[in-house]
Amino acid sequence: MQLEAQVQTATLAMHAQRRWLFGLLVTLNLLDVVTTELVLQAGGVETNPIMQPVVHSVPMVILIKVVALGAAGMLLARARPSLPVDVALTLVTGWYTAVIVWNVLVYFAV
Repeated sequence: MQLEAQVQTATLAMHAQRRWLFGLLVTLNLLDVVTTELVLQAGGVETNPIMQPVVHSVPMVILIKVVALGAAGMLLARARPSLPVDVALTLVTGWYTAVIVWNVLVYFAV
C-alpha cells in the first residue's frame, strides 16, 4: 500500500513538472513569434527552413504553432511517466530558449 502511494505521488509530481515545462514552452513559442517578427521587420531573415515559406504570414505561423503545441500537449497529457519523454520536453524547451536568445541578439545586431 505504501509503495502504491509513493508511485502515485511521483506520478503527480511528474505531471506537475510536465505542465510547468509545457507552459514555458507555450510562452517561448509566443516569444518566438514576436521576436522573429521584430527581426524580420528590422531586415533579418528566417533561417528555419520549415517556417521560411510561411514566415511572412503571422496568422499562418500562429496556426502552425497552435497545431504543433496542441498535438504535443495531447501527447504529453496521455504519456505515462517516462524519462525519454521528460528529457525530450526539457531539450525542446531549452532549444526554444536558445532560439529566443538568438533572435534578441540578432535583433540588436541588425
